[in-house]
Amino acid sequence: MHTETRLKWTGIQSGADVQAKDASGYTALILAAVNGDVEMVDLLLQRGADVHGRNNDGITALIFAASEGHKGVVNLLFHAAADIHMKNDYGYTALIWAAQNGHAEVVELLLKHGAQIDATNKYGSTALILAALYGQTEVVSLLLQAGADPQSKDKDGRSAINYASGDVVKALLLEVRREGRGRPIWEEVVP
Repeated sequence: MHTETRLKWTGIQSGADVQAKDASGYTALILAAVNGDVEMVDLLLQRGADVHGRNNDGITALIFAASEGHKGVVNLLFHAAADIHMKNDYGYTALIWAAQNGHAEVVELLLKHGAQIDATNKYGSTALILAALYGQTEVVSLLLQAGADPQSKDKDGRSAINYASGDVVKALLLEVRREGRGRPIWEEVVP
């Protein structure tokens, strides 16, 4: 058990409010999710922790677990009916965070549970755009195979191909727009 979670554990055992928040809006469930503490998440859910509770930035336990790549915690939160479509105050979903941070197994799990593949944050960035920006080749390939739109553009008018480099560019260049959605993606970057 992690230190922060252990501190909360003492209170939980003595009947403390599992919905209590610290000054930053973190609940015990959010702390356990950030730390990937499957046992504590399970206990807190059994004790009635709010699976949709948010910290002061609007981040839920599911978003934190996905961003950290804690697949076991993500699974538990799904079984507790966590809303996969919730966004933080900046419009980031669990899928966008998981993709940006390169957590391919979590991305797969989120997609399997119905995450909106082309959801955007408040800057217009999709999971694919951010995965390309951060060089997450495996996630870029996974998102493209799952049907992410390689032509989707952020608020600056840039698509994943504009942000991509190295292996990510190769993966994007091999992917053509889905049938009926236009020209191959490489035509965007060829003069």
